[in-house]
Amino acid sequence: MAATGRHAQITSAAAWAVQDWLTLVLVVGLSLTPPFLYTLWLRAKERHDRNPLRVVTGAFFYGGTVGVAVAILLHMVFEVGFAAPNANFGLEKNFVSVVIAAPIVEEIAKGLGFWFVRPHIRELEDGLVYGAAIGLGFAATENLLYGVDALNTVGLDLALWTIVLRILSSMLLHLGSSAILGFGFARVALGNGFGLLLIPYYLVAAALHATYNFLVTLPGVGLWALGTALVMVVFVVSVLQRRIEVLDSLPHEQHS
Repeated sequence: MAATGRHAQITSAAAWAVQDWLTLVLVVGLSLTPPFLYTLWLRAKERHDRNPLRVVTGAFFYGGTVGVAVAILLHMVFEVGFAAPNANFGLEKNFVSVVIAAPIVEEIAKGLGFWFVRPHIRELEDGLVYGAAIGLGFAATENLLYGVDALNTVGLDLALWTIVLRILSSMLLHLGSSAILGFGFARVALGNGFGLLLIPYYLVAAALHATYNFLVTLPGVGLWALGTALVMVVFVVSVLQRRIEVLDSLPHEQHS
């Protein structure tokens, strides 16, 4: 009986281990796969002189690794400054963190990735594609982090819902804001202006990010605010996708 009982315990433990492993694979796959497929789809929008797959993949990887790490570090620095006496200007910490700090530091963190792809930016639409790839990589890791947190605190159902909702919302936000910044970087890289030209694009990207975060984190937020945020990012992403196609259709000498 003892041997039989021990065998049953081992079998049960193995079943739980397999179940946990499959659950983790499901969460990771759902978090990372849609953003990466969307990256490949956007790359395919450029039919002429398409960006190298390895560079686009590298931009996606930067956003999901270095970009996230830099953002976390900058968030920590920002929070230290906010904790200083008289540094909060009467604003709630959560508001400052989500609506002010997050857009500022995350757009900087993602934007640093453009220096790695700069040698491969030969047309204006390249900035849009690489920017979108960086933003989608960043969103993929965020999906995973929020999904794992929901999995540990509540369970698989909430984890899956959390990831799906982020794919339909914040993933598009990071795509759009980073692509806007990438377009500005491409203009600078192609010699159509000085480095200061990048500032307006950064401000637009950060403003888009801040507006979205404000809408989805309002106290007692209703469906109207969530709907407005979603419509906003869908519209921005649609315009950027169309912009890639239009720029790609131009003669090469007009791309820059």
